Amino acid sequence: MIYWRIGMVTTIDKERKNVQFIQVEEEKGEIIKAIHYTDVQPSVQIGYKVLLNTTAVDLQLGSGGFHFVYMILNSNKHLNKGQSYNTNNSSKKNIGHIMKLRYTPQQRAVLACEETDSPTHSMFLENKNLEGTPVLIGELHSMLPILCSWMQYKQNHEKVSKKLKIGYVMSEGGALPISFSEHVAQLKRLNWIDGTITYGHSYGGDIEAVNKFTALIAAKHILQADIIIVLMGPGIVGTGTKLGHTGIEAGEIANAVSILEGIPIMTPRISFQRKRDRHKGISHHVLTTLSDIVLQNARVPIPFNLPKEYKDHIQQQLDDYHLYKKHTISFYTELHVKEVQKSVELYPFEIKSMGMELHDDPYFFLGVCCAAQEALNVVNRE
Repeated sequence: MIYWRIGMVTTIDKERKNVQFIQVEEEKGEIIKAIHYTDVQPSVQIGYKVLLNTTAVDLQLGSGGFHFVYMILNSNKHLNKGQSYNTNNSSKKNIGHIMKLRYTPQQRAVLACEETDSPTHSMFLENKNLEGTPVLIGELHSMLPILCSWMQYKQNHEKVSKKLKIGYVMSEGGALPISFSEHVAQLKRLNWIDGTITYGHSYGGDIEAVNKFTALIAAKHILQADIIIVLMGPGIVGTGTKLGHTGIEAGEIANAVSILEGIPIMTPRISFQRKRDRHKGISHHVLTTLSDIVLQNARVPIPFNLPKEYKDHIQQQLDDYHLYKKHTISFYTELHVKEVQKSVELYPFEIKSMGMELHDDPYFFLGVCCAAQEALNVVNRE
């Protein structure tokens, strides 16, 4: 089921690489927000008539309240038969032949790092691995700026002589176009991440990859990342069931990291402010992933500078799910919320996770920073 509306562009609020944020007056006169991707379509202008996919908002779901432009109905930029449109002005020689969003009207060709025409093709004929690189794995996109802020803060505080290279791999569990992410755009502008990789049907990264294994290898050997972060794009999917959520992919990613001889570090999702009991303490998503999906040992950093009742609750969860025997649990008592606040203040944009900021849900932010510190500890020991 898809809900459609037709409207006219009235305002272009902002634009960045491959995306426009616009306002559209639909046929009944309502002004609505929309997103238009410009990687494979021309930019819209005020007065353009557009066809919108309004499904998520009409069903009162996510997407930030935005509709999405599916087609421009009256642009002066007509495409002739056999003509292509792309913002990179790529020649047919280097467009690539790997299709993303396959067998849909929106399928597009990318040059994947593994394919024959790629300059890095030969690398994937070798037996490459991660060589002990720490890989931060989590289930929420909002963890990305928190992880990066903490690592930037610690590098500034410790005045390191050589800046760490951070590679971000975006999975396909949330938004598929990386250009949807405001955080990715800003972190790249700040040079807090050194490159991005999209795999599967996610697309738009600096490097395109076919699957999670080759994406990880690309992060290590093409981006030459000292620390790799793997998270989905904005918009986790959940059903209120044990396994029916896209955060479960974190377990598959951890398994891939272990197979490739990296160090999987699971970023905990911890909260004592959520109304739903299943997300109290360590979220049931993370507990299930660690107990049932992750097959080999992973590092699980846990904040422990908490009230006693919260520490007791977390320890009981770890015991109930038998995680002490399966994984390496590290309790961080030296990290404080005040220091976390200093780190996120370096980031010049708002950070919210599931609608909550640091002052609303401090232990969520604290847990994420513990994971970032664990990765830094691994690198510092090398």
